[in-house]
Amino acid sequence: MSLSRRCFSLGIVMKSLLLGCGFTPLLDKSQNGSNILNQGKFDFFPPSDEISFNIREELLKDLGFPKKPKHKISVNTNLTTIKGIITKENDITRYNLILRTTLELISLKDNGKFYEKNFISETAYSASKNVTGFATKMAETSAKQRLAKDTANKIVIDLLMLGEEI
Repeated sequence: MSLSRRCFSLGIVMKSLLLGCGFTPLLDKSQNGSNILNQGKFDFFPPSDEISFNIREELLKDLGFPKKPKHKISVNTNLTTIKGIITKENDITRYNLILRTTLELISLKDNGKFYEKNFISETAYSASKNVTGFATKMAETSAKQRLAKDTANKIVIDLLMLGEEI
């Protein structure tokens, strides 16, 4: 009994501290549709390569298809691959992928850019000499999809933090 009372008291203290500091969750259910998820408030950039296509697809999952867009999301990507050897015998090669992305929000009303931010995502995959090229290609594709998903998540979180500004 004593332990449950302490946990309950600690919960009340934590809640009062959070409410007292002005904390509001990004996804507040009491906002009644004012958040951006699945609202179709954004038009999207035409993809220029495979990774930007994957980013666009991930953004469509979270933000919804454009219904009455107010803003356009433009994403420019730059993928860098760095090769490194893991074993002395040169059997396994590690590829580090670094994706640098620039997000631009463009107002469709006046066609002007009003927000810009840079993101960096990193991942890696390994390739073995004695494994087929198919397995290596699948590992590379999976790594690029991870980069796209991570970048899209960062963009959505950034848009949620902008909140009422958009």
